[in-house]
Amino acid sequence: MNLKEKTEKGEKLNDILIIDAHSHMGKWFNFPIYGDPSARGMVRLMDRLGVSRCLSSAHLSIGPDFHTGNEMIRKAMMDFPGRFTGLCTVNPNYPDEVKQELELRFNQGFTGIKFHPGTHNYPVTGKNYRAAWEFAQERKLILLSHTWYDGGICSPRLFDDLAKAYPDVKILLGHSGGTHQGFEEAAEIAAKHKNVYLDMCGTEFSGYWIEYMVNATDPDKVVFGTDFPFHDPRITLGRVLYARLSDDIKKKILGLNIDRLLNRGYP
Repeated sequence: MNLKEKTEKGEKLNDILIIDAHSHMGKWFNFPIYGDPSARGMVRLMDRLGVSRCLSSAHLSIGPDFHTGNEMIRKAMMDFPGRFTGLCTVNPNYPDEVKQELELRFNQGFTGIKFHPGTHNYPVTGKNYRAAWEFAQERKLILLSHTWYDGGICSPRLFDDLAKAYPDVKILLGHSGGTHQGFEEAAEIAAKHKNVYLDMCGTEFSGYWIEYMVNATDPDKVVFGTDFPFHDPRITLGRVLYARLSDDIKKKILGLNIDRLLNRGYP
């Protein structure tokens, strides 16, 4: 029985590795979030879906308070061991605090870095991000950045020079550019650089675009990311399971690719 058939029968996918590479935690400031966005509420839904863990950054962190948001993630890691992998969010509007926050959180067990140039209103190529890029390069980290086809703050094309400047950083393009034009641009950048990867968060993503990403780049380049709990993760999981791809490729997307990046590095 293949993955699609198991899904249609309502069976849990407990025999495969599922890791959500792009999640958040907590409330959002301008509209209610479906369900319980706390760590406990997230784990409850993760268990229903067979998701083993999430790479997470707090909504508060990508908003006004990265210190408190990072602390929320630290507590979730302590309360639910192995279920949350911490992404330390830095705010470039406080450049003197970036390195200090990174050192603190990585000493506490965080694994990657999160940028949100959109909500922090600062271009990903700006000098205030440099300390974080250098920190990630030195430690060969995963760096997940929000991207959007926006003309200057975080469009996928801006990562072309960054991927060359920091070749040991595993750059994950959150939302893969967010729009149809962005998806194409993100795929072009990922195909060009061995250290650039794609995720599938967003309402405009579909099974078609998952197939497009795989064919335009490589099955090892695409990872499962949902924006959970900002978005209901069941929708994105369904997009992968119903995509016209082999089960072997779906298994790579759902967990094996990001697991490899966390534990070993490039293919």
